[in-house]
Amino acid sequence: MKMGEIFVLDDPTGDGKKARFLNYANGLFQIPYAMLAEKDALYVLHRRNLTRITDTDNDGKADRFERVLHLQHGIAETYDYAYGLVRDKQGRFVFSYAPHANHHLPGSGAALRLESKDQPREIAFGFRNPLGWTVGNDGEIFFTDNQGEWVATNKLCHLQEGKFYGYPNPAQKQHALKPFAKTSLWIPYDWARSINGVTFNNTGGKFGPFEGQFFLAELMFGGAIIRAQLEKINGQYQGACFPFWGKGLLGPVVLAFDPQGRLFVGSITEPGWMAQPDRGALYRIDFTGKVPFEMKSIHVRPSGFRIVFTKAVDRKTASAVASFQIRHHRYEYTGAYGSPELDRSTLAIKSVRIDRDGCSVDLVTAPLLKDRVYMITAGGVLSVEGEQLVHSTGAYTLNEIPKE
Repeated sequence: MKMGEIFVLDDPTGDGKKARFLNYANGLFQIPYAMLAEKDALYVLHRRNLTRITDTDNDGKADRFERVLHLQHGIAETYDYAYGLVRDKQGRFVFSYAPHANHHLPGSGAALRLESKDQPREIAFGFRNPLGWTVGNDGEIFFTDNQGEWVATNKLCHLQEGKFYGYPNPAQKQHALKPFAKTSLWIPYDWARSINGVTFNNTGGKFGPFEGQFFLAELMFGGAIIRAQLEKINGQYQGACFPFWGKGLLGPVVLAFDPQGRLFVGSITEPGWMAQPDRGALYRIDFTGKVPFEMKSIHVRPSGFRIVFTKAVDRKTASAVASFQIRHHRYEYTGAYGSPELDRSTLAIKSVRIDRDGCSVDLVTAPLLKDRVYMITAGGVLSVEGEQLVHSTGAYTLNEIPKE
């Protein structure tokens, strides 16, 4: 944090019992909020420099620091954070600035792309506090943003060049005239009050049945991890999120998969926001090999939804309309702090069909409405082994309805 230090985790027995932190690098100028590990170096985004760090003599401690880019920053106790640090399909660095430090700084509340050794170029606008960034589906960039003014609830978005994402910078009002970007995924406020870090599961199946899905860190109220899956409909990303983990993780802020397919979670509590002592911890979540009975994914169809389960379903319970419930709501776009769930309605389910694979269930419903979040519950469905779902509800953000 304030000392600008980076530590290596040394866990010789692999079970955490003899784990310790070793100082790998220090002297960075405050708050390394984003790191990108590549084969040749560790790239660190801090206040406000992008630095390339290497260990040239392989002694386990960094000894070469090269400034890739000097970034403009505010003075004194400004909320002067740079977030992100991912590479786009062309290998260019992409990152963002929080808007709260100095509204007049170039890039404040925007996404930037480094195209040369000069100052980076703004490519998207309207971010409130976009701490989490990752490369996901098809090499596209996705980011999270926190609920608050002009942000109805926590969200996951697809980065699109030239678009405006809803949070107006009062000193750079021209950004709000850009085309408005749709939110790929809204996360129910009851599930998450402060979504931050995000990572994409490309472990090749090492982390169970959730390959190609996102995992998001929820900071507040004991901490949680949200799982999310996206699909592309009529050119727009949208999809569903599900509760994944909510057991004693303090306040998850960042997460990442390692090459073995294990999920590491960095957590912290903070007195001002969370009314808890200033504490932190590093957790590791491993896949045990036992597949849980979950809704793996939800997909929109022209006349309803398809639910894919992680295991074959019991046909008696899964074929009953009464085993399912769907309700939907919308959010309001205003400068108020967040938005309530407006126009709550129940969606009638006309029929249920189980696919031949035994794992997919199609729900034929009354007509769907765009720009709604659909809360889909399958509480009455059992697996063929008689198991209940670990989590029975998913939240699907519907921007587009497929034509066929």
